[in-house]
Amino acid sequence: MQIFLAIVLGLFFGFVLQKAGAANPQKIIGMGWAIAGFCPGTGVVAAGAGRRDAIVFVIGGLFGAFIFTLIYGSIKDTFIFNKIGGGTATLADTGIEKYTTLVPAIPPVLLAGGIAVVFIIISLILPGEKKS
Repeated sequence: MQIFLAIVLGLFFGFVLQKAGAANPQKIIGMGWAIAGFCPGTGVVAAGAGRRDAIVFVIGGLFGAFIFTLIYGSIKDTFIFNKIGGGTATLADTGIEKYTTLVPAIPPVLLAGGIAVVFIIISLILPGEKKS
């Protein structure tokens, strides 16, 4: 049942991304948060829509992941995998003691809300698309 739910939710998520235009790399690049014009989610959606550049992007990501699995053993004890770089830190307190909390003094809901407000303000300040 869980796999069925995951597939349905994944299809719904992909549909929404496609309809919102998130599979268009020009929109993603216009936000300034992607070099290739795709993030992993939008890349898969765009590849599913038949975009050749997205197919190359997905293949490149899979190739990079494959290379990472090959070299992981030789880099796992380096600085790359310290507490912050290794993903064992959280921004807010999650209640799980094995994770280092980077901002322990602020409740998670307030921290997330504050970040959301900052992004909303930035989106209001940035110039919009010019209609011609």
